[in-house]
Amino acid sequence: MTTQEQYIERLKELVQTKFGRALTTAEDYDELATIVREMTTINLDRASLEHFFEPVSRNSIAPRPITLSTLARYVGYAGWADFCNSRDVIPADDEDKNNVRYWGVIILTAIALITVIVTAILLLRSSDNEVEKSPALEAVDAVYDRFAPIKDEWTAATTEYCNALREYYDESNIEAFITHAEMVNSEYIAKLRENIGRDISRYAVSNNITIDDATIARTADAIAIICEQMCANIVSEAKEIAAKQVAI
Repeated sequence: MTTQEQYIERLKELVQTKFGRALTTAEDYDELATIVREMTTINLDRASLEHFFEPVSRNSIAPRPITLSTLARYVGYAGWADFCNSRDVIPADDEDKNNVRYWGVIILTAIALITVIVTAILLLRSSDNEVEKSPALEAVDAVYDRFAPIKDEWTAATTEYCNALREYYDESNIEAFITHAEMVNSEYIAKLRENIGRDISRYAVSNNITIDDATIARTADAIAIICEQMCANIVSEAKEIAAKQVAI
């Protein structure tokens, strides 16, 4: 079970504890949806809740970020990142990595934010050019226009994921961190790509937007690239630190 899955399993336990019983019937899920909506003003449908409580496996589709964030709020946290940073759900082989290096976290966070800002500036400048746009840029335009909520949801979820991953940062054992980060990044990105296209399709249906499969794919790819870069920045910075340690 991955670290992300351990956090999800812990959240399931807390949701059911707060609800007062295990969720076993459609009526249970409907009741929980009503309570969650009253507490958070966010409407999670029965299907989303049922999917969340399905057994976690490597082949299953990860719960949507909005589901994780909303249920984290239901059990008393500001969101998914706050929940992950507050709970002591750490794999046994990673227990010695609890001591997070403050400046390492600050540096990694700054690099991630700078990269996102620079990417946004470059995309905006490209949109001002009169040359013919490539399909990738057209997809980015679609993200910022019709599907901005999906882009915002997934970049926010990736920021939360990156913050949780930084909890394992340990400059004294940087190679182990790099190995761990590359492994969980690969798993996260695979599930991210599975879900973004689905979310775009659902959003289009809900908002009466006509869109073909090719545009869905290009738009999903544009969002995924932004999120992948955020994840890659963590590994890149860690490798730079490791290289400096070798040189000393």
